[in-house]
Amino acid sequence: MTTVSVTPTQQANIDAIVGAYEAAAKGDFSVMLDLWHDDITICTWTLHGGNQRILTKSDALAAFGVVGKLDGVRDEVVSATPIGDDIVSTVNRVYRKYGENELDTEIGILVRFKDGKIYRMAEVCPRNFEEFWDATGLQE
Repeated sequence: MTTVSVTPTQQANIDAIVGAYEAAAKGDFSVMLDLWHDDITICTWTLHGGNQRILTKSDALAAFGVVGKLDGVRDEVVSATPIGDDIVSTVNRVYRKYGENELDTEIGILVRFKDGKIYRMAEVCPRNFEEFWDATGLQE
């Protein structure tokens, strides 16, 4: 991953996001959860139909249950671009597997920091992400 001419605050935010995903890839989700502001809201996708919805921290934690049903999960930040001192845009490579259904794609994420924590987050996923979840038949 390459970053160009960033301020110390921007680099700290990028490092925090990358570090949280790297820790999660090793099975340590506490780093990501510690990075979430208590008042975080996350604009994310619904399992079926690809609609967007807004989740609070507790809603998002509950939604992790369905991800735990998958046979394979991996997320990594492949690029990160700061926007001012409090926003970071990332492209994440995501892998999901459930039975014979497999997905390896990229998604876009925008993150806004407040007091060193992720305060707002928005995910945009491509059509094949929706198709994967539809094919699994899993429900939250």
